[in-house]
Amino acid sequence: MNRYRLMVGHVLTELRKLPSESVHCVVCSPPYWGLRDYGIEAQVWGGDPDCAHEWGAEIRLHKGGPHGDGVMLQGGRAVVEAQAAVKEIRAGAFCRCGAWRGDLGLEPTPELYVEHMVEVFADVHRVLRRDGTLWLNLGDCYASGVGKAGKCPGGGEQDARWAGTGGSRDPNESKVNGRGERRRELRDGAHAGKHIAMAALGPMTQPNRLPIPGLKPKDLVGMPWRVAFALQADGWWLRSDIVWGKPNPMPESVTDRPTRAHEYLFLLTKSASYFYDADAIRESSIEDAAGNSERKFRGEYGAPDDEGRGHRGFSIPWAGSSRNRRSVWTIATQPYPGAHFATFPEALVGPCIKAGTSERGACPTCGAPWERQLALDPRPKPVAYEGKNAEVDPEDAAPKILANVRAARLAGGEHDNPFPPRRTLGWSPSCACYGTPPLPRLPPEPESVEAIIAWRMAVTERARLLKKWSALPAAPCIVLDPFAGSGTALMVALRLGREGWGIELSPKYAQLARARIEGDAPLLNRNEEAASASG
Repeated sequence: MNRYRLMVGHVLTELRKLPSESVHCVVCSPPYWGLRDYGIEAQVWGGDPDCAHEWGAEIRLHKGGPHGDGVMLQGGRAVVEAQAAVKEIRAGAFCRCGAWRGDLGLEPTPELYVEHMVEVFADVHRVLRRDGTLWLNLGDCYASGVGKAGKCPGGGEQDARWAGTGGSRDPNESKVNGRGERRRELRDGAHAGKHIAMAALGPMTQPNRLPIPGLKPKDLVGMPWRVAFALQADGWWLRSDIVWGKPNPMPESVTDRPTRAHEYLFLLTKSASYFYDADAIRESSIEDAAGNSERKFRGEYGAPDDEGRGHRGFSIPWAGSSRNRRSVWTIATQPYPGAHFATFPEALVGPCIKAGTSERGACPTCGAPWERQLALDPRPKPVAYEGKNAEVDPEDAAPKILANVRAARLAGGEHDNPFPPRRTLGWSPSCACYGTPPLPRLPPEPESVEAIIAWRMAVTERARLLKKWSALPAAPCIVLDPFAGSGTALMVALRLGREGWGIELSPKYAQLARARIEGDAPLLNRNEEAASASG
């Protein structure tokens, strides 16, 4: 049975209930700044915990334009209709102690959003194992407010909207808005039509549409990098910025910049040394060829065909070969029929979990992940390369590669694929809890018969130990998503044989996530609390 945990509540409250260094990998996509109001209960952030909190007037933001009409969304009709019904969003309220009550992502300034993100991931830092990894997905936005920060640009109706006065203060006066629709403004906040009572509720627009100090109109906010640099300053290692390229991006009507078709996925760690299974996410070396699609050799060009076979065509990758995964991942967005506005593509989550956790599992006692061990064979000594490029630069990488290729062929390797593909020989524990001896180290690459014999003996002993250790028990590695949403990360973790933990503020979304996770494998996936209750 695959067990998962889905906790419902404030992310800070629930994170503080988890044991320190209990999670192997964190994969998450927090609410983006200034994007949407999810309609969930406001939470208290920062300030004096002993303060009784007397809140000021709540800031209400009008959500007009394409977002309000639901045309920026993907998924089923229910999603579009649910989003279209949201015409105003809450930007929270402040207390004199400095606390803010509102929803993460709707902070009135980028700085406050970054501050809250650092606070959340400080608790994630405590929960994550020292050898663990954090994979953080964030999207960006533009500062589309006009005019100088703190001023009301434009005059007229727009001036009234920025100022929050709504024009006339007569509650019975009808007025024509910018779309030619008539509305009636009411002091109590009720509204008729698409606009709400500006005078009663203050400035009405999304946070990124307000004038923001330090940002000019049409500036890219750079929110993913603001958060990444803040986390780096808070003690995280920023190891990689992965570009998630979308082949099916949402269309934009802009004509003075490229259409945005990517988001960022940051890899962050707690230390310089951590678990990362590069072989679990290696990618094929073969891509669409820009030139020749076939490998041609000297004889096919009319030249003498000797045992070296020449080096023409070597730029074409070997069939079946692979390479370390690169930092641009092209993955299509994935629709979700449920009423959730932002879902992870499963293909984006999978590589994060595969690289960040051990397929074999972890030590049941200390939680240390098992490590992949590859089958290794001695490479023959390179044969001197005497081609036309050798005299140009003897230290260049290309002649050295060609020398290795020629040596592998002469040693009996396949002509078109002289280097065998990487394969997993087994798994070894990375802790001392099992009482297993360390794997014997392989000697340097052999150059003599005696060295080759020693190499083979070491390889044989390694294989014997790995086979013996395959019977030892292991616990599934734990993957955490502190912003579980529709439960994609938990569902993919269970599919991959890991244990999934999630935190979700909205009971409604938590219910959607449970149904989705358990519907993915009805006989296997069980909520940990429900499984414990049933015995």
